[in-house]
Amino acid sequence: MKSTLTSVRAGLLCGLLVCIPNSVRADGAEIIPATALVVEGLQAEAGQQLPADPVQVLLARRGSEPLNINDGDKIQGFDQSELTWKSVALNAQGGLEKAGSQKRGGYAYVVINSDSERTMILNASGHQFAYWNGEPRGSDTYGDGIGHFPVRLRKGSNELLLRLSWRGRMKIRLYDPPQPLFFPGADMTAPHLVIDEPIDTWVGIIAVNATSQPMNGLTVTTTGAALSPTGTPVPAIPPMTMRKIGCRVSGPAPSSEAGVKVNVRLSGAGLELQPSNSFQLQPRTRDQVLKQTFVSDIDGSVQYYGLKQAVPQSPEEGPPAIALSCHGASVQAIRQAGAYSKKSWIHMVAPTNRRPFGFDWEDFGRADAMEVLQLAQSKLKHDPSRIYLTGHSMGGHGTWHIGVTYPDRFAAIGPSAGWVSYKLYRMQDDANREVEPSPLDEIIRRGNIASDTIALSPNLKHQGVYILHGAKDDNVPPSHARLMAKTLQEFHHDWRYHEEPDKNHWWTNELKDGGAACLDWPEMYDMFARHTLPPAGAIREVEFVTANPGVSAKCNWLSIDAQIHQQKLSRVKVMTYPNGGRFEGTTDNVRVLRLETSHLRNEGPLKVTLDGQELKDIARPENHGSIWLERDGDKWAVISQPGLQIKGPHRYGSVKSELRHRFLFVYGTAGNDETDAWVYSKARFDSETFWYRGNASVEFIADTQFDAAATKDRTVVLYGNADNNSAWNALLGSSPIQVRDGSITVGEKTFKGDDL
Repeated sequence: MKSTLTSVRAGLLCGLLVCIPNSVRADGAEIIPATALVVEGLQAEAGQQLPADPVQVLLARRGSEPLNINDGDKIQGFDQSELTWKSVALNAQGGLEKAGSQKRGGYAYVVINSDSERTMILNASGHQFAYWNGEPRGSDTYGDGIGHFPVRLRKGSNELLLRLSWRGRMKIRLYDPPQPLFFPGADMTAPHLVIDEPIDTWVGIIAVNATSQPMNGLTVTTTGAALSPTGTPVPAIPPMTMRKIGCRVSGPAPSSEAGVKVNVRLSGAGLELQPSNSFQLQPRTRDQVLKQTFVSDIDGSVQYYGLKQAVPQSPEEGPPAIALSCHGASVQAIRQAGAYSKKSWIHMVAPTNRRPFGFDWEDFGRADAMEVLQLAQSKLKHDPSRIYLTGHSMGGHGTWHIGVTYPDRFAAIGPSAGWVSYKLYRMQDDANREVEPSPLDEIIRRGNIASDTIALSPNLKHQGVYILHGAKDDNVPPSHARLMAKTLQEFHHDWRYHEEPDKNHWWTNELKDGGAACLDWPEMYDMFARHTLPPAGAIREVEFVTANPGVSAKCNWLSIDAQIHQQKLSRVKVMTYPNGGRFEGTTDNVRVLRLETSHLRNEGPLKVTLDGQELKDIARPENHGSIWLERDGDKWAVISQPGLQIKGPHRYGSVKSELRHRFLFVYGTAGNDETDAWVYSKARFDSETFWYRGNASVEFIADTQFDAAATKDRTVVLYGNADNNSAWNALLGSSPIQVRDGSITVGEKTFKGDDL
């Protein structure tokens, strides 16, 4: 079992390293290293899916032994060149001294000696990974300095390893925890209050548990002179980690822009010391740009969106439209919303992508955008036929990506300075410079096909498209916009292209109309104003392509509910004849197709012709419902509605796509000490990683606390296997896939080994 754990640890490492040639003594309230061993230039070639990082190899081979890296040690780079570990001085903040000394693919290593066992808080930044004494810890890729991770110092030497980030400047600091449970005051998600409206909102705040026991049964209470005392139950805060918790704030309406002080206190679980903190919330008026918070259904965390609300000039204007605006990399959503001029006819709604960099508007960033759109539509008076999508830079890519993924949700889209795909953006104009993929690379790339804008571009037929780009953009070259224009030219008849002469990536108020011109472009919004979503009954033909029904299955009155070949493109093109009660069309890689019938006007049975096969006398579903058809080989047949236990858009995969139903991590405690420690550290690492990347609040508990009946409709992620996680049998006892120490059984076949 030991070799198995070593192998998995190495797989998680993904390349980290910082080394200090001289040891630092851990005998003060704060530790800031003075030197580090650094190696740079470990960068994989563009297009490599699984690069064999030599640092990971080093980490795998050392097992539980110290790395013992020394000044001048050599390591082989990805290109077989020889790289050298070098001693580097750190500044007074524990960071790299010279500007520009931190490059792509850097690693570092620090050894800290302690005279005794003790707990300290690791506050490091500018790294993609951290390992403390062999255990993976959270990252701070962009140098925000917001991570406060409890670590246990053992007597003697302690190792810290970091994978340096090229974006954030590396800094290393450790400090004594002020209390066993405390608020560090970092990374708050807070709203604006609205003048003359009662206070009922949410705030997200970090709590750190620096003890070896989980904190259960806590309550966070908010009070203040201008507030009503409000208590919120707090899910478990696991040992030796931090968690972002949500606290509700309520009270009477503020009457001015004077800040409202909020006091926060944690109580319960027999706490001798009750952590407290205070902050202010700023009231604003509805005609100002606002931060609005909400509790996400994805993970129960507190998120926000920026809002510039429409102020109609007269009742005759009718309800406003909504434009969803996706920000660029490093941009806060509140700034995105503030970059627009005031408008009477359209609400500007800016989701966060979960973070300023987040997920490039894919994965959880895409889910955040659609969750915010749904929330805005439920809260704002609006015209549901006038929904638009726009964004700049990374948000321009988000506009392309979300637009091709959900083609029936937006009447028009307007990408500005948007890059097309990861491949083209990483390689820029040299798109053909790509490493020959291995068979394993090909399988992994199938998982990324939902990101292929060009492959999904036929879906843009359903929308108006306005492409905007600066002719001298040196961040996202205009070749991206030109490629999309060339692509649309082949099949689309409702698009416009504008390349602004002499403009770079961002240009502001040249039009002197109150907004940033590269976002608030008048011709784009003129096009938006002239486009509406048609009612479903008016649509006669639907052409739709999807890479994964778990991401995108539905377009107007049809849905691809299952594929023949997983995560390969599936296509349909279907005509409907409402008066005759008929559907006719073709499919490719579609196993189950759902057709809605509410728009059909005939009263008799229905008829469907798919791929040349005619199905007659189909009974009309009750209440104008749907019919399902399944393909078996070359034959189509009408089937009853598939049960929820069957794979479908509601539970299709991949694994990442399923982490969206208030997901819960459950770590095993039924193994030996080494196994239990690794399983817990992996769950903690994933939780800390998702917090930093996605502003998340992941609930994770021990298997002994798990109650299957209380987790209905939630996604449960087990850490461990049938031998060391006692929740396994309740969830997977009858599964055809069984994982145990040293073996994996799939159906009738069992694989054995200590390296599985």
